[in-house]
This record gives sequence, structure tokens and C-alpha cells, in this order.
Amino acid sequence: MTALETRPSAPAITRLTHWIVLSWGWRRALVATAAGACSALAMAPVDAWPVLFFTFPVLVWLSRRPPLDRIVVASHFHDLGNLLLAFVMLWAYFSFSQYLIIWAGNLPQEISWYLHRTETSWHFVGLGLVLFHFAVPFVLLLSRAIKRQAEGIIRVAVLILIVRLVDLWWLIAPDFHRQGISLSWLDVLLPLSMGSFWLGCFILELRGRAILPIHDPQFDEALGEIIERGGEQPGTAH
Repeated sequence: MTALETRPSAPAITRLTHWIVLSWGWRRALVATAAGACSALAMAPVDAWPVLFFTFPVLVWLSRRPPLDRIVVASHFHDLGNLLLAFVMLWAYFSFSQYLIIWAGNLPQEISWYLHRTETSWHFVGLGLVLFHFAVPFVLLLSRAIKRQAEGIIRVAVLILIVRLVDLWWLIAPDFHRQGISLSWLDVLLPLSMGSFWLGCFILELRGRAILPIHDPQFDEALGEIIERGGEQPGTAH
């Protein structure tokens, strides 16, 4: 990344951090018993992951169009796949660590959070998260062939994005429906409508911005190093 590209990075990261803290505080206000199970340390990076996962389909989409079709190579997808694998394992580590700490502490005000999710039909959702948020992506991302294919990476990323929504639902909904799973049409409509609105705004903003820093005098030199490090010719990723 060149000097001109990094200038807006600091304020953008600061705004993202503010939104993550606000989202965690809003969730904490909704679920008062989640103090131990959903600590800020564990949930803050988890809230930032959808931003990372969203970049995968965006990169695949842009890499099939100029000017990135001459730049993005298969090794870039491989590196992103390794990063995705690391975050999948980190989510499993955070989730199991929280469960282990609360199980060992055995405090009534904390174990009730898990009782609502393991002693009712909500435990099926928890099992689904273990399967589709960790086990399936983990096995798929161990494959070098999948990580070097744009189609393979985008399918895994979209799967995790969908399961992230299910995970948020599982974190919040059981405290309002303690007898078991309860799914309202609003639980589906609201994420779809808000996501569609946000995606439309994102595409409009993207159309008005340069994808590459074409006026950066250091860009050609940096691009040459990227391609040389990848060891491939542009365009081989698709």
C-alpha cells in the first residue's frame, strides 16, 4: 500500500471502531445477562469480521473488471483464504473460551445465559453455528485449490456472512424467547432490507471513486513488487 492510499485509513478505522463499540453497547443493553458470555474483548473483533468477509465477494467482482482484471492473481485469493481461515479459528477460540470460563466459574448470573440456549430448542441453532461457522469453513479452507479459486473463496465468505447473522440472532433472541426458537418475519425482513439499502449506498459510493491510485507516483513500483511476489501473471485468477 502506497503513501497516498494510507492517508484516509486512520479516520476510517477510527469510525469503524466507534461503530463496533456502539453496536456492542446496544447489544449489551438488550441482553443484560451477557456480561460474562459476550465480553467486549471477545465480541469487538467478531463484529469487525463481516467487514473483512464482505471484501471477498467485492474483490472477486472487481477482479473481473478493469482495471483490477490486470492486477489480481490467484495468490491474492490464496492469501485472503488463509486470513479467512485464521479468523474462523479465532471465532471458535473466543466462543469456546467464553463457554469454558463460565462453565468453570459456575455462577448463577452467568450460566443462565447458556441455559436459555442449551436446555431449549435453541441448542439446535448452537449446533448449527458450530457446524457452519467453524467445522465446514475450516475443512473447506484447508484446501489449497479452494483458496486459489475465486468461486471457492466467495462461497465460503458468503456462507460465513449468513451464519454471522444467525449468530447475532442466537446471541440476542433467546433472552426474549426463553421457551424455545421463535422466528418472526421481521427477523428476516429487517436484515434483508437494511442490507439491501446499505449495499445500494456502497455501490453508489464505489462508482464515484477511483479503484486504483492512478496519480500516485509510487503506484507502478508498488504494483510491480506485488506481481513479482505473487509469482504469476495478472489475469490467471479467473
